[in-house]
Amino acid sequence: MLLTLVVFLPIAAMLLCWVVPARHARMVNVAANAAVLLLCLAVANAMPSMTSLDNDLKVDKVWVPEQFFYGLHFHLAVDGLSLSLLLLTAFVSLAGAIAS
Repeated sequence: MLLTLVVFLPIAAMLLCWVVPARHARMVNVAANAAVLLLCLAVANAMPSMTSLDNDLKVDKVWVPEQFFYGLHFHLAVDGLSLSLLLLTAFVSLAGAIAS
């Protein structure tokens, strides 16, 4: 659930920025980026210990079952390396939103 929010919250905030007046769009941008950074920190806290063999977080949901089409899946995963890049991206995005 956390990974899905990390992906789709910025998209929802972008759509909200189109709807709100221009003077409020920056505040929506900063708030959304701050929320994404907090979600990324929650993902980092939820990571299992690095001593286990399965040390990543995964989301795997079936969008279209195989009997209707090719069996499309929504698959997200975060391991140790991608977690550091996820945190870096969230931090830089928030810094850019504040600086703009």
